[in-house]
Amino acid sequence: FVIELDDGKEKRNITLSDGIGLIVVPGIWRNIHSFSPCSVCLVLASEVYLESDYIRDYNQFKQLF
Repeated sequence: FVIELDDGKEKRNITLSDGIGLIVVPGIWRNIHSFSPCSVCLVLASEVYLESDYIRDYNQFKQLF
């Protein structure tokens, strides 16, 4: 699959396959797409999930970053 990373100024597409990992730091908007059949996307986090920690609107993200 492909993950699109966006820091508010620049966008970059990275194709993940064959056990490749990626660390996405705070302040990066991401879109995941182009999954092939049998793809697996495993997400690990360093903190407990809190809905209030996340920005769901891209325009709001652009205003902050």
